Amino acid sequence: MKTIMGAAALAVLIVLPACQSGRAQWDNASAAASTKLEVQMNEKGRMQEIEYHIAPTQVPQAVRDAMDRLHPGGRFDDAEKEWNEGRLYYELSRKVKGMDVEAMFTPDGELHSEEIQVPMTSVPAPVRDAAMASLGTGARPDKWEEIRDGSRTIVEYHVKMSRGNDKFKVILSTEGMLLAIYRALRPNGVFLMQDISASSDVAKNADHPLGTLLYTISCMHCMTVSLACDGHGLGAMWGREKACEMLAEAGFKRIRIHDLPHDPQNCYYVVQK
Repeated sequence: MKTIMGAAALAVLIVLPACQSGRAQWDNASAAASTKLEVQMNEKGRMQEIEYHIAPTQVPQAVRDAMDRLHPGGRFDDAEKEWNEGRLYYELSRKVKGMDVEAMFTPDGELHSEEIQVPMTSVPAPVRDAAMASLGTGARPDKWEEIRDGSRTIVEYHVKMSRGNDKFKVILSTEGMLLAIYRALRPNGVFLMQDISASSDVAKNADHPLGTLLYTISCMHCMTVSLACDGHGLGAMWGREKACEMLAEAGFKRIRIHDLPHDPQNCYYVVQK
């Protein structure tokens, strides 16, 4: 698990001609009506994302109704109109049981993502450990958040931190590569994975024809490399049971395992989103 971003959004107040810059739509009218404006640029100086802070009453009724169904509560604390990757979204935030909740929707009220504040104790231990390891001298965590996609599956954790007057954010994956693959696939997409044919139960591998060699490689190379890179340290002999468990946790619904007669070392997972 690695920190993949740690920078604050650039806040600017500018006036540009109405145009399409990069993949974000500039809107002079929205900019003029905004109480705050945030712009993210790519390395070529093109706008990738624009967030206009607006009054909640300026958000489409379909979005407000969807938020009320999803997270009923009191007044809205903030609202944003956002162009992200060439698409328009609206975001609403409010407190629910004392915790900050933000949800992003398409203009017709379809859920895109959520940011839900949670107590540190509800964050999985590997995520907490990775976040605390990234703190550095003098830094402290201020807020822990679950990030959920449109299906309400947890895909990331965000940790908002501070060091003196500096504010920054660490983004951590829940289960690394398998989750990234799941998110990259289209609905009903298929992922083919080749891996070592073994059981997660060591005793069941006693008669494996290549067991001694594979456990040597698993313990002396695969596991140690993983641990050195802040991984789970599963090793090549993590086994079918653990592989199926982690595929299911990543969100895959259908998992089939095939053995091929010419390949005694590997098995083949065909999994569907």
